[in-house]
Amino acid sequence: DFQTQKLKIKEALGHPILKPDMCVYLPIEFDQVDDGERPPATPLRNAVDETIRTYLGAYWPEVTIEVTGSVEDRLAQVLTELKKRSK
Repeated sequence: DFQTQKLKIKEALGHPILKPDMCVYLPIEFDQVDDGERPPATPLRNAVDETIRTYLGAYWPEVTIEVTGSVEDRLAQVLTELKKRSK
């Protein structure tokens, strides 16, 4: 069931072997496009985003960076952070 799976994920994320060096979080910055293929599920999308933020904050706050802006801006932010961490 869902609660059992949620607990398994929670336990796995807290395991030291699974801790990443860096986690890049891309927040929701724009509305979902109604392209006729996918329904614009804003409540579900927001719930998933909040769940991701919660897990990242609980398990990997020191390795998580949030990047925003255009694709180029996001890439630049990630590269800058990688340079900082490689020193």
